[in-house]
Amino acid sequence: MSADAPVRHARAPGALLAVVLAWASNTALAQTRAAGAPVFDPAPVSEPALASPVPGSRPEQSAELARVQTMASQPVASLRGKSRADAAEAAWLLGLLSLHGATLPRDDAQARFWFERARQLGARLAPAAVAWCAIDGCGSTADPQQAREAIAILRRTDPGRAAHLEWLLRQRAPVLDGAAGAQAEAVSRDLLQRAARAGNPHARLEIALEQAGAGRESDALAGLKALAPILPAAAANVRVLEDRLRAGPAPTVAAEPAQPGNGVTLLGMDNTIVLPGRTVGADEAYALARRFHQGNGVPANYSEAIRLYRQAEAQGNTAARQMLALIYSRPTADGQVDFTWMRQLSQIEPGTAGVGTARASATSPWQREPTPLSDLVPPRWRGQTTGP
Repeated sequence: MSADAPVRHARAPGALLAVVLAWASNTALAQTRAAGAPVFDPAPVSEPALASPVPGSRPEQSAELARVQTMASQPVASLRGKSRADAAEAAWLLGLLSLHGATLPRDDAQARFWFERARQLGARLAPAAVAWCAIDGCGSTADPQQAREAIAILRRTDPGRAAHLEWLLRQRAPVLDGAAGAQAEAVSRDLLQRAARAGNPHARLEIALEQAGAGRESDALAGLKALAPILPAAAANVRVLEDRLRAGPAPTVAAEPAQPGNGVTLLGMDNTIVLPGRTVGADEAYALARRFHQGNGVPANYSEAIRLYRQAEAQGNTAARQMLALIYSRPTADGQVDFTWMRQLSQIEPGTAGVGTARASATSPWQREPTPLSDLVPPRWRGQTTGP
């Protein structure tokens, strides 16, 4: 019901009260959004019950979590000064633990509730969580506009993380072709580099993996080792890269000379360069699409993956046609590509018996963090984790 719609059939006082409260809630939400403070839409109505710590957690953590929840659950209007700041940090912590399944079972709905509470209480980095849940959905519908609003606020306090989140948002934008696509890719590239220069660990991880894929193993290893104390994915990638270096260099294929045609500049499958002017064939376009889909040696780029799948399909590649059918088989509620579904599809290869079959593929050996907020989970709470 809109705020302007007349109230009909409200026969009981209780029903009328419910309508009035709903109108007031929607009006407050609209005013908050207009004032430039992004909120989760809709926010949970009631406070969720805190789940028990996952098996294997330390006994003292149960008491600590209860204390943290009590602090975070105090009425927002009653909090001032230090008590408000403490409550904001408590809500922020509960959101991080719930989002990552760290000590607590993973629960996106609880994470969204506590992040919204943290935002209301003024937690400094709460806009980062608002942005990520608006990008990913966190169990609800993604909201790119809300993500942009939150990123704009975050830019004042953590410009590096804001740039990385904006880069992630752009990876999920509709695919553009031609000059517009090239310009969008250049903007995305600048955002990733800007985030890395500002010290964002997730952006630095992407740069290191890109270096590894381009044959710059020494640079990649140095970058990954620097990130290993912060990101478990970086530590795992160090082991992968060191194993590769011990095994010796893989055979390489020289880049082909430029030929007439309408090609694009892309990394080839053997870390060679597909030069401008060389037409990309169906199989190569599909192989490149898989690399961008999986983030194998290059930053994952779902928009570029879809563009290359389309290019391969247009040239008759059956696997590309089947992958596109899988991608578009589960759209979002508003008919857009569901990038959470795309992330799941990156780990399978279309089968040969039709779209309905899929077989496990050789997945990328490189690991990435589950969210762009994982580095913010305090180390003492990271010991026990649960999956999605």
